[in-house]
Amino acid sequence: MRKARGVKKWDYLHFFPAIIHLLDLLPFYGMGYEEKQKIAQAIFEHNKLLFFIGGGIIPISLHYVFRLIIYFVYYVLAFRLIKYYNKKSGLPLKKNWLFVSFLLTGCVLVGYTIFTYGQMLNLAFEKDYILFAGAGICLLGVLTLCVYVNFYMETVFGIPFSSSQNTSKSSHLKFKGTQTNYEWEEEKVDKVLVALQTEMKAEIYLDNGLSLQRFAKKLSVSERLLSYTINHTYGEGFVEFINKQRIEFAKKKIEEGVLENQTIEQLANLCGFNSRITFFKAFKKFTGTSPTQFHEQNDHV
Repeated sequence: MRKARGVKKWDYLHFFPAIIHLLDLLPFYGMGYEEKQKIAQAIFEHNKLLFFIGGGIIPISLHYVFRLIIYFVYYVLAFRLIKYYNKKSGLPLKKNWLFVSFLLTGCVLVGYTIFTYGQMLNLAFEKDYILFAGAGICLLGVLTLCVYVNFYMETVFGIPFSSSQNTSKSSHLKFKGTQTNYEWEEEKVDKVLVALQTEMKAEIYLDNGLSLQRFAKKLSVSERLLSYTINHTYGEGFVEFINKQRIEFAKKKIEEGVLENQTIEQLANLCGFNSRITFFKAFKKFTGTSPTQFHEQNDHV
């Protein structure tokens, strides 16, 4: 998120918990093989003994408390960092892909907290339902995060920290990648835009095998640069942009009477869609009606 190389002095604080944990377990590491085996066997036979004999100098129950403290400290610091750098993007927090992922990770953290204390309560009061509640919240957070990343791959991996509503050009455009920082000048983005518009006129969107990777390779540019150019100029992701062009083409064909001698499936394939269902969804999204209804409305005009 920032241009920095090497390890700073404050970065060494990240190693502090691991060092404490190592020192805590030194007595266990110094035990003989047979003694370690007895402890492992006892825990295997009665897993609740983990809370009594599974630790080192520091009681094992305190380990969970310290872990939670560390998790929450990191979570609060991460929130401050995201909020700070988000101001530069001009994008509302709720529309920031990283912030959404951050909230879902928080759901996992809450579930883990409930599960951890549930283990302690279960040990004393046999409260199994607390364990299930904590595990359920964790699972819900993980699954939701996976679904979000899967269905918004263009946003998460293609155009992080960019505003889809901001189409005004600045004198110097900056795009931050996941691992490397890029700086793209306006001139470079303009060149990609010209090449993009040329391909649109050539109706490249009718290719049903078209993908961001394939399109970027054809233009001899990186996927990130192409994705950013589309988002910065049109306020749309790659898939949405391409599908909109395809639907406009489909509308023209319907108005020309293509459905008089062709099926919906044939029209979908003609417009670059791989399936009838995908075509229907896209058509409904951009026109508010189905291809058949659009055809009937056009006939009555």
